[in-house]
Amino acid sequence: MNMREVVRSTLGRMRDRGPELVGGIVRVGVEAILEAHGGADFGAKELAFFAGAVAREGVSAAAAHGLTQRAIIRVAPIPDATVTPAWFVFALPVEREHVQSRVMSVSPRIWLAPQVAWVYAEHAARDDLELSSAPYLISAEESMSRTKPDELTKQAWSKWVEQRRLSSSNIAKDVPFGPYVLGELPDTGIVAWQPVLTLQGMVAGTLDANYECSLTRAPLVFRDEGEARRELHKHELDVLPIVYLPSPLAADLDVDPLGSVIRAQRIPRLWFSDPTEVRISRSSAPVQAPNLHPELYVSEIEHGVVAWKPLDRGRVSFVRLQRADGTWGTAVWPSTRKCLEDLGRLGIWGQEQTGLKIVPSVTVREATPSGPRL
Repeated sequence: MNMREVVRSTLGRMRDRGPELVGGIVRVGVEAILEAHGGADFGAKELAFFAGAVAREGVSAAAAHGLTQRAIIRVAPIPDATVTPAWFVFALPVEREHVQSRVMSVSPRIWLAPQVAWVYAEHAARDDLELSSAPYLISAEESMSRTKPDELTKQAWSKWVEQRRLSSSNIAKDVPFGPYVLGELPDTGIVAWQPVLTLQGMVAGTLDANYECSLTRAPLVFRDEGEARRELHKHELDVLPIVYLPSPLAADLDVDPLGSVIRAQRIPRLWFSDPTEVRISRSSAPVQAPNLHPELYVSEIEHGVVAWKPLDRGRVSFVRLQRADGTWGTAVWPSTRKCLEDLGRLGIWGQEQTGLKIVPSVTVREATPSGPRL
């Protein structure tokens, strides 16, 4: 049975149970994954975790480039319905005390929650925007529709797309900011942590043995507060004059059988199928959407919408989700919009590829009872 037949058979069984259940298989699976991560709203919950964090201080390295122009920063929703709902940040120049109606610079990053985009704009965007001093103002257009953006937002997004065309670097690169905070692990020692902005929200990065901030590597553990402060000072790292370990970070740290403190392994956001052979062809449409190099592509098939990632020539891996009965299957969304929204809730940057047609050409294996294949 090829993938198209698998999809048709699955949807047929769901229709037999009632039209209201069509598409529910994906909704249930996504909600289960979100629940495993502690909730659906990463941004709002994690922002409370880091409320009051001290922002990075000092003059941006951009001053070395001779940029002294003052500016304001705008946070706006991406005016493109073919990508995951997200927000981006750009700067408008200020000349003779008047804000100019032209885009000065655009950050290469995007954010999947408006709260996180705002924190980034306020505390960590200066270097990316090449500003030599703090902005006069940060403006957020929360009520703006993606389908009716103003001209400046459209100009800024066009500039972002052009930058993206020239560079496929990781837009989800984590952004540490602010000084370190010392946290005490009972009967173990002291660790140093600092806020880190990620696509999913704000999390705590810990100082590792290389004196770098990491979300995955084991933290460096000091004997006491005095040693921790001396070592951070020696490495010219700022640290707040308090000792505090947030409960989410404490839950993320564990002790291995040898007594070493480690970071807990995070649950994968999604499971993927084994490599599947497909036929990928370009449409003959005169205008094709630019490839923004997303984490996942979104494409229509005969009976729905699938999300996938390319592997090598002629092979891809499809997103799989768990059904209500515990079995696993290829995720099929009822619409592109729902698929992109769900990917955004999972902290994944996706893009609809209207210029590509993807047709599975071999049998898609069902997952074994032991679980899905990565």
